[in-house]
Amino acid sequence: MIISTNSPGRSVSRPAVNSGGSILITALWSVLLLSAFAVIIGAQARYEATLVKRLDRKTQLRFIAEAGVMTAIGQLEKESGNSYHCLTDSWSDNEKYLKGIDAGEGVFDVCYDAAYGASGVGQTVYGLVDEERKININTADKSVLRRLLRGALDIGEDKAQGIAASIEDWRDADEELSVPVGSAESMYYHGLVDPYASKNAAFDLEEELLLVRDVDREIFENIRGYITVYGSGMVNINTAPRQVLLAVGLDGRMADGILSFRKGKDGMTGTPDDGIFESTAVILPKMSQYMKMSPSDVSRVSAAVERYITVGSTAFRIRSVATAKNGKDKFTAVSVVDKEGKVLCWQES
Repeated sequence: MIISTNSPGRSVSRPAVNSGGSILITALWSVLLLSAFAVIIGAQARYEATLVKRLDRKTQLRFIAEAGVMTAIGQLEKESGNSYHCLTDSWSDNEKYLKGIDAGEGVFDVCYDAAYGASGVGQTVYGLVDEERKININTADKSVLRRLLRGALDIGEDKAQGIAASIEDWRDADEELSVPVGSAESMYYHGLVDPYASKNAAFDLEEELLLVRDVDREIFENIRGYITVYGSGMVNINTAPRQVLLAVGLDGRMADGILSFRKGKDGMTGTPDDGIFESTAVILPKMSQYMKMSPSDVSRVSAAVERYITVGSTAFRIRSVATAKNGKDKFTAVSVVDKEGKVLCWQES
């Protein structure tokens, strides 16, 4: 359609405005924007659905891990009538009830690595760890801590003594150095690049040792299998490893003799012929029958029994690993419980 406009002397013609084209362009932009919004909303919905699915899977695995902890407590309750605890108990090594147990959407394993320190991966044991097989860093005196550090680490006597004193100063209530050289109180920690004060209270976690003077990650990893903040503070002679037996004052020959007695004739731990100390009163008589003991041996064992050694445990560590049926997704719960099954600590990852 042509519209003519008359003006004096000439006539001009131009196309008329097409209102239908403007509407079409507007509609196309609207469709484009709506499509973009749909893509964004769809992506968000898929993300939220995936997140919900993952959270749901994590929740399921958490329940499975909790089932592992409860099963482990059940094994512990089987020995509740005993006045002693040893490595033949059902909580100690029990693949039947603690390895690869089916639990709905996954399985659980209650297990720990038998290797101590950072020397490498050891045998996987399906059971609990009693905390009295370790040295309690809240109660052990400097001599025990020093011997543990010397035995587990390649460090000199002066450094071992300094760290042992620093551990004692970290947990005691005062600001007085326990030894004049090598130890630390708040004055030392205030001088660090990132300053802080000495706690002057008990350790709540083993990892707090990393705050103590001269304790670096390597040292901590090499001793963490031998230390605890739970239990009575005594050492269970039926379960303690060699390094811990040395730390409480026994010499290498006696420590090896105790470990050999515990293994029995077949030389294997956790079998029916294992030697067991049912009370502290039978330790000397049984060891005297098992191996030749000099008067100095008797004196050393008697001193250790009087000050540091027991035959039972009061706290147990449970590490329950839940694995989904796809074999990829995992959830780990680590709990410390007392011998009645009361939870003292709970960590998860």
